Formats: sequence, structure tokens, C-alpha cells
Amino acid sequence: MRDFRNTMRETFALLKVDESFATRYVNDGFSGGEKKRLEMLQMAVLKPEMAILDETDSGLDIDALRIVAEGVNAMLNPEMGVLLITH
Repeated sequence: MRDFRNTMRETFALLKVDESFATRYVNDGFSGGEKKRLEMLQMAVLKPEMAILDETDSGLDIDALRIVAEGVNAMLNPEMGVLLITH
């Protein structure tokens, strides 16, 4: 459990996500930008071999879009393929 908490803290810091997200139910009461950041957090923790991101910019203001883009860029690595679908 301690290792998982440390991994979560590191991931929150990497993606610039407030740690209070950990105390909330998944996607319950989140804004559009918060949902997208939570999706990036889930992707960072689960470390899939392939991530399909569908319209990640949908419904985001410019600040939220920047944060999500930085999160995606922070997670890019040779072990994970990313398919980014836009309009």
C-alpha cells in the first residue's frame, strides 16, 4: 500500500493534479478539464501498452488543454503507443 501511495503522489506531481482528487469518486462531480486530467492520471498509473485518446481537447478551455497536453507529453515513452484522435 505504501508503494502504491508513493506512486500516486509521484504521478499527481508529474501531471500537476491536486492530491484531493484521490479522495473523490471516479468522475463524480468533476468538471470537463478535471475528467481529462483524471484520465491522464489513470493512464499514467495503469501504464498501458497502447493508449487511445479520443478528442482529448473536447470541451476544454486553453488552460485545461495545456495541462492535459503536458500530461500526455510527460508520459510518452518507447513502451507505450499513443493514438490521438481529433475531430
